[in-house]
Amino acid sequence: NTPYLQVLDLSNNFLTGNIPPEIGGLLRLQMLDLTNNTLTGSIPSVLGALVSAAIRVYGNDMIRSENKNDMIAPLSLCSNVAEFD
Repeated sequence: NTPYLQVLDLSNNFLTGNIPPEIGGLLRLQMLDLTNNTLTGSIPSVLGALVSAAIRVYGNDMIRSENKNDMIAPLSLCSNVAEFD
């Protein structure tokens, strides 16, 4: 259990598969970096609960599709989301 975790940097780690929805439970998270992995699937809607976190997910297969705006919609409430192009 990591209730006080503030930074989770998993960038450039060759991660595959889906983003675990449990990350959305890290409510004190201020920065989540999942860039440059090969994550697929959709972004879990629970990540929208991380409203004060800086979130980076670019460089993953999930946001390379034509429907990338739909894929990142769960992050619309977050205050600091990086560009996806």
